[in-house]
Amino acid sequence: MLYKTRYYTISTLAILMLLCSLNFNHLGIVAYIDLPTIVFVIISLVLSRFLDEKAQNSFLVGVGLFLISLSFIAIYSIVEDMTQLGGAIAVGILPMVYLSVYIFYVSNIKQILSSDSVAYKAEAFTLSRNEYIFHLGFVLLIFVSIVISGAGFRAVIDVPSLLVFLPLLATIKFDDKIKGLLLRQNLVLGAVTINFFISIYSVLLDSSSENIGPSLALMTISSTYALYLYLSWIKPQLSKTTLNYTKSEYMLYIVSSLSLFLPFVYIVLSK
Repeated sequence: MLYKTRYYTISTLAILMLLCSLNFNHLGIVAYIDLPTIVFVIISLVLSRFLDEKAQNSFLVGVGLFLISLSFIAIYSIVEDMTQLGGAIAVGILPMVYLSVYIFYVSNIKQILSSDSVAYKAEAFTLSRNEYIFHLGFVLLIFVSIVISGAGFRAVIDVPSLLVFLPLLATIKFDDKIKGLLLRQNLVLGAVTINFFISIYSVLLDSSSENIGPSLALMTISSTYALYLYLSWIKPQLSKTTLNYTKSEYMLYIVSSLSLFLPFVYIVLSK
């Protein structure tokens, strides 16, 4: 019962956070609803149930990429008006948005909570003097960077973007601290990955809008908050345990880099 309560609480909060974020986006939630995509994703989820639990997520990622490839083939074959190309490609990216939400906010949470507990030392989660100095120095570094950038603090403070921390609150007071860390790592990686696909979708769907810049900025702010949480609070504690998931870390950095780089390239090339 406790497992199910935690599972539904964390997953529900994560999905609610995403829906609220999309609602504050200038496109609105309706822009992310596409019936054929929903049908394809549901069929993919049903098919994945016939595989081993560890293979399901890999299958779903592959299906997402496969559906994007099929969509692009159809788009390139049918679309004659190049002004419609961006919107058509955007719809092809939607499967990855849906599947990423399922993988990070449903499947991964279930797998972490149902996995065997790992032995750990309580002192691994006690902050030392050096770590307090590290956190203070990191905050000062961020403060100086914002001042030097010239954008000001108002550019990096967004109340709706703080919703990224909402599902994390349900993982703080956890009896199994390792699972709590892994849940936070998964939620952070999920937020950055989903924000990446949503940002690309927003640019492609409405590249002529004056709101593209602010929209991408809001998505980037959420990812920035998530990265700060990972670098300052999750990674240091994970490194002191027997678990140190470098694959997740590399994926987080790669997706973060792409989320910053690709939209900018698209905007520059489209001018």
